[in-house]
Amino acid sequence: MKRITLFTLSLVIASSILLALNTAYAEDQSSGVKSVQTDKPEKQKKKTFPFNGKVESVDKTAMKIILSGKNNGREFLITSNTKFTKNGQPATIEDITVGEKISGLAQKNEQGVSELVSVNLSPGKDKETKKSPKSEKKSKKQSTEPKVEANPTQPMKASN
Repeated sequence: MKRITLFTLSLVIASSILLALNTAYAEDQSSGVKSVQTDKPEKQKKKTFPFNGKVESVDKTAMKIILSGKNNGREFLITSNTKFTKNGQPATIEDITVGEKISGLAQKNEQGVSELVSVNLSPGKDKETKKSPKSEKKSKKQSTEPKVEANPTQPMKASN
């Protein structure tokens, strides 16, 4: 008998809790209050992507650069936030010349047009003139090791 009473009492308590929760949820929905918070920021951060290529044309009045490509040139807009560097030093749009290799980061704006975020001028010149530290270490290592050549006319001696 105690078990039936205990079971009935627990059902009544569970039902009343569920009824209270359902009533509170219905009141929130009718008043237009959102009970669940979303973690999405209002303005999403734009994703950047790398680019590189040879400058085909520079339009300083329209603030855009066209890089030559396999099929058609790629067009990038220059904004007031675009940062230019040349050999590690700050630069401007005036430093860009046609035929020069450039690289950097860009992003798509709301209209889907690529905007330049950062531009590095003349990246190819530094790569061609400098050797990588790994290749220098290999060449030093190879030159210090004695070269051993096999002589087929002399038999090898066994060491005990």
